[in-house]
Amino acid sequence: MATTLYGLLVGINGYPPEVGKLRGCLNDVDHFHDYLKGAWDNANLAIEVLKDADATRGNIINQFRSHLAKATKEDVVVFQYCGHGARWASAMAFREFFSDGKDEGLVCIDSRRPGGFDLADKELAVLLDELAKNNPHVALIIDSCHSGSITRDVDQMSGMVPRVTHEVNIERPLETYLYGHYADLIKQGKGLSIPTSRHIVLSACNRVQTAKEAPDRTGVFTSTLIDVLKKSGGDLTYADLFVRCRAAVRRRADNQDPQFETHGNFDSYSGFLGRKATQTEHRFRVYFDFGKWKVECGAIHGLPVDPEKPVGLNLYFENDRGKLAGRATTTQVGPQNSVLQLLDDFKSDPAVSYQGQIISLPSAPMLVYLKGEEDIKKALEDALDKDKSVNVMLTDIEQGSRYALAAEGGQLKLLQREMDHKLIKATEIVVDRLDVTASVMLPIFKHVAQWERTLSLQNPSTKLDPSCVDFVFVEKMDDGKDRVYPTKEVILDFAPTQEKWERGRIKVRNRSNQTLHFLLAYCSTSYRISPLCNEPIQPGDQWITLWGDDQTKQYFMLSSGNQSFDYFKL
Repeated sequence: MATTLYGLLVGINGYPPEVGKLRGCLNDVDHFHDYLKGAWDNANLAIEVLKDADATRGNIINQFRSHLAKATKEDVVVFQYCGHGARWASAMAFREFFSDGKDEGLVCIDSRRPGGFDLADKELAVLLDELAKNNPHVALIIDSCHSGSITRDVDQMSGMVPRVTHEVNIERPLETYLYGHYADLIKQGKGLSIPTSRHIVLSACNRVQTAKEAPDRTGVFTSTLIDVLKKSGGDLTYADLFVRCRAAVRRRADNQDPQFETHGNFDSYSGFLGRKATQTEHRFRVYFDFGKWKVECGAIHGLPVDPEKPVGLNLYFENDRGKLAGRATTTQVGPQNSVLQLLDDFKSDPAVSYQGQIISLPSAPMLVYLKGEEDIKKALEDALDKDKSVNVMLTDIEQGSRYALAAEGGQLKLLQREMDHKLIKATEIVVDRLDVTASVMLPIFKHVAQWERTLSLQNPSTKLDPSCVDFVFVEKMDDGKDRVYPTKEVILDFAPTQEKWERGRIKVRNRSNQTLHFLLAYCSTSYRISPLCNEPIQPGDQWITLWGDDQTKQYFMLSSGNQSFDYFKL
């Protein structure tokens, strides 16, 4: 049976003046519709389009339930929305789920008329859950903003317009959500619950940014997405599309980073809209250890650490890499290893190890600036496409990239831009075998990216109150007194005549109610990581010196420079 693509494309320019008219939403819908007609057999396309006056809240809901609901397990559903986004004070009953007390919604053409409401995220969740009963492939493409805060930034000065309107601070009644769906749950004694179904959302920006319209009357995100799809032939996985879109949007908008989010164990390494996609699998060993299932990968390998978005994995038998054994999600992401929860009543054998393939979206790649050198760039991008474990993206925009590549004197050099273009590593350019040059550079990229992730590691889900741990740098002054720096970044000055200075100590204090184990690591600018201290510290008010009392532990400055960076991580 042939796959049918069921689409609902919504675009609104003609909002009333109090909401704010837009210019590019109808063009975005037309351009995406044209793309679908070119990429799919028209006999298998079932597309409904709602524009301006037709894009009422009721019509959108009806099309979900009458048109998109026809999709079955073999089919694909795509919902595109181009228009204003906004926040609205949510019903009090939702506060236990969303402490900020706000809905994030799509502003329909009639949303701000008397008695009207936005199409809230809680309502979309129910509509998507209804579609999920037939188990189709579901993707949402949302080119609007999440919130109502607008600031004039560089993009707006260059003629770009944000797709966001004013926030409504009047509490929305519970019975107005999807014709009383949630109010009925309470009346029936079922309790309030917001469903989660399997789908992916492709959003134009993150929650603190604005989705921009370009002066050519198109949305920056939608036009970029279509451009990337056309250049690739459309055979991209969502994970690849995410990485390429972020880089491409950065070339057009100063402060807009597309966000892709998977829900319900949606496989982000599946092809865009269900199409077949070429990809290189990268798998990690999954094993049972001390009563827990673990996987040999963590934050330094690029796993997202947001506790609200656990990482999903497909598990395969080690002796049969093509046979799916079960599924799992992370419950705790560590630096190098992570803890798993097995799903779907997987009958696992603790004596057997499995291969885990990540299906969640990767973390944002490390950007490396490379201007010109098209042959070298193509060889490197081909190599990066083949090895997904190297989470690096080349860019021709300097802003936001800490690293740069330069082809000089027959060598390809990786430089640290923020340290006066300090040389990290150089490799010979083999002119007639640029693939060899790229293969040498890839492990260097990978090492630097993992060093960066290690340096930025945090534990957002810790049960420990961080304020119970004091972490300071103490400088011994000339008069013998101590100067304490409690901040995260310390700048110290010393006279050019001094070759070394021995006045610094790093100290901690454990004011929790339990013994804590402290590891202090030094992340050198040569991209090595060295443990300086690894000790249990009892609770109390006493300060403990982790580093600095030993006369052999000194800061120093090379005579060729006037500044030096040292990174310590607790």
